[in-house]
Amino acid sequence: MQSEILLKIDTLENKARKVADAFALLKIKHDYSLKENLKLKEEIALLKEEIKNFKNQTKISKIVEELPEKVNDTHKLNLLIDGYIKEIDNCIAYINR
Repeated sequence: MQSEILLKIDTLENKARKVADAFALLKIKHDYSLKENLKLKEEIALLKEEIKNFKNQTKISKIVEELPEKVNDTHKLNLLIDGYIKEIDNCIAYINR
């Protein structure tokens, strides 16, 4: 009878050890996943910034392509430059937020 109890205790200790080992392994995997998640979020933020910069470069390219057509009239050119300055001011205000 006592040997049966000792056997059951030993079995329970083995199961508890296995559960503790599995828990430790899951904790390690969880910590790794959290670090990887943070790294991927940072990478996404960088890629979004690159996309935004690329869109701005595309806008600048379009402005440069359209400019020679509009240079003939100085009044139109002044209005165009004023519009660009306002757009730059808006960009600066956005960046400062």
